Amino acid sequence: MPMFYFHLDDGDHLWDTVGTDFADTKAAGGHAWVVARELMLNREEMSGHSWDEWTMSVVDAEGDQVLSFTMSDAQPRKLNDH
Repeated sequence: MPMFYFHLDDGDHLWDTVGTDFADTKAAGGHAWVVARELMLNREEMSGHSWDEWTMSVVDAEGDQVLSFTMSDAQPRKLNDH
């Protein structure tokens, strides 16, 4: 299974040095969105970090970026949002 790394950046870098195996890029990308939503939901509990301006990047084992998005794009919607 291919290895993927999930990096966070806003000028400060939180690099994933361990990585996680996923079947493919699509599965790794889905995982990135889940993690981003969890961080956004729990942002007040995360050492005072405001994740809104951070970027999540998914990088494959060769070092190629396969996905990148601003964490605010993963903002969980309220039940009344459409």
